Amino acid sequence: MRPLPLTLGATLGLALACSMDLGQIEDDADEIYLTEATPTDPLPPTLGTPAASLAAAPDWLEAFEPLYAPQPPSRAELYARATAEGPKGGPLQDAILLCEVRATFFDGIKIQIGPFETENKPDLTAYLGVGADASTRGPRTRGDAHHNVDAAIVSAPLVTLKPGDRVELDVWDRDLLSRDHIETIGADYADTLPLTMTGAKARATCSALARDAVEGLVAGALQAADKGLTYHDKSWKPDLQRKDLGAEPRDPRPDLALRQAASLVGWDDPRVRARAEAWSALRARFDAALTAAVADLYASAPAPDTPIALGDRLTATVQTPICPDPSDCLLTLTVTNGGPEPVALVSFTGILDPIEDMSVLGAGGQLWPVVPADAEDPVWAAGLPPGAPTDLKMRVAVDAPIPAEARPLMLRWWTDKQPRHQRLE
Repeated sequence: MRPLPLTLGATLGLALACSMDLGQIEDDADEIYLTEATPTDPLPPTLGTPAASLAAAPDWLEAFEPLYAPQPPSRAELYARATAEGPKGGPLQDAILLCEVRATFFDGIKIQIGPFETENKPDLTAYLGVGADASTRGPRTRGDAHHNVDAAIVSAPLVTLKPGDRVELDVWDRDLLSRDHIETIGADYADTLPLTMTGAKARATCSALARDAVEGLVAGALQAADKGLTYHDKSWKPDLQRKDLGAEPRDPRPDLALRQAASLVGWDDPRVRARAEAWSALRARFDAALTAAVADLYASAPAPDTPIALGDRLTATVQTPICPDPSDCLLTLTVTNGGPEPVALVSFTGILDPIEDMSVLGAGGQLWPVVPADAEDPVWAAGLPPGAPTDLKMRVAVDAPIPAEARPLMLRWWTDKQPRHQRLE
C-alpha cells in the first residue's frame, strides 16, 4: 500500500535533540505526514470515549485486535512536542497521551551477519490503557517500535485523567510468529506531567497534548479525506485488466487520511464518522460494480475442462477445487508441454514461472492465490517432459471456507501480460 503523500506541518518541525533519535523508535508501516489546516467543520464541544470510538470503528479497518484508535504519524515528533509544550499537570480532558516506552533489559546476544555484528534487542510492542480501562483491559491503543529497537512510542487520544486515575502499559517483545510478554508497568496519575512508570524490565515516560493543540492536524487530515472521497466518487471503477481488479484505493486515499484523523480524535467524532460512512458507501458501490463486472466475465469465460494456454507452449486442463477443509483446498492442473524440449516449472515463494499470478477468482472479486500443494521449501520445481501430460497438485491459499456468495468460481492467470479466465464450476 502506498501511503497518502502529505507533508508535515511546520508546527511539528521540532528539533529532536533529546535522548536517542526518536524517529527510529516507531513503526512507520503506515507512516503519513499530516499538513495542518484551518478547521472548516464545526468543532464538537467535547469528544467521545475510548469505548465509543471502538464501537464506531468502521468494518473496512479489518483490524486484527480491538484497538480504539490508530497511531498517528510522526508520533515521535508529537511526543517531543508534548514534552516541550504540553500541560505539566492538572486534570486532563479530551487530551492525547503519548508515552515513550523503553526496555531496560538486554540479553547480551550478538548476531553476526557477514562482516556485521548487531545486538539482539527486543522488538517492542506496547499497549496503553487509561483510567478504568487500564486495570480491566478495556479499550486500548498499541504502538510498535522498529525491528531490533528497544523503545517505542504509543499514543492514546480521548484521554480524561484526574488525580488517582491509573495509567498502564503492557509491554511485549514481538517475533515473526509469536510474542513474549515482558511486563506490565503502571502508575497512578498524581496531577503532574510527565508521568513516569518503572518496572524490572521496562520504563516509560508519558506527556500529553491538549485537544486544541492538534485540531489543525485533524483539519488537515479531514480535508485530505475530502479530496480522496471526491476523487474516488468520480474515478473509482473496477478494472479487470489490473491485477488487483482496480480494488486498491488510489492516492489520495481517504481511508488512510481518516485513520490519521481518528488517531487524534477517535472514530466516533462526528466529523470522522460522517466521512467514514461516506467511504463505506463508496466501497459498497464499488463492490456492487465489481460483482457485476465479474458476472459478465464469467458469462463469456470458457467452460470447465476446456484446455487453457499457460504460455511457453504449455496447455492444461483444470479440475474444480476440492475443499474438504479451509486448510486443504486443492485443484489439479494437468499440464502438457507442447514443445520439443522439457520445461521446468519453477515456484519461488509461491510465484510460478512461466505461469503468472494464478489465482481463484470469486464472484464478488475475491482473489485466492494458487500455489504448489507440496512446496515445503521456498523454491519448488517440476520438470515437464514434452508430449506427456503431467498432473500438478495445486493448493488454493484460503484460510476459511469459500463463502457461498463467492461462487461460481473462475481460474485467473496471466500470459503475455494479459489476464485469462476459465470457469471452474
